[in-house]
Amino acid sequence: MQKPPSDERRAGPVKPDPAIYRLLCTRYAVAPERCVFIDDSLRNVEGARGVGMHALHFTNVGRLRGDLAALGVRC
Repeated sequence: MQKPPSDERRAGPVKPDPAIYRLLCTRYAVAPERCVFIDDSLRNVEGARGVGMHALHFTNVGRLRGDLAALGVRC
């Protein structure tokens, strides 16, 4: 069985490099301020915030629902 490539061989930017968040916005033609990024890694959340995204640190479902509601997202 072949092993998947290691992180060192992966092409392109990875979280929390700001380039990955910008690439997402460019690829889908959406402004960062219209995006909501959710991650359980605070470092990745801070990276997304750094490019202007709404970024939520996931710690539990209840808190996430409240954070989304505060942004006007219904779930």
